[in-house]
Amino acid sequence: MAKSLASYISSNGMSQFGAIKIGASVSFCFNVWKALMQSSEKMSGVSFSR
Repeated sequence: MAKSLASYISSNGMSQFGAIKIGASVSFCFNVWKALMQSSEKMSGVSFSR
């Protein structure tokens, strides 16, 4: 299974499956980063003054 998947991806170059996986992980990381920035802005008066 893994070997056929690897050959499928390599034969298609940048396959649709790989592009979807990369795009999903990038958007997920961006959303987490955005949430962290927002929460740190809200908590800055509390957490950083300690």
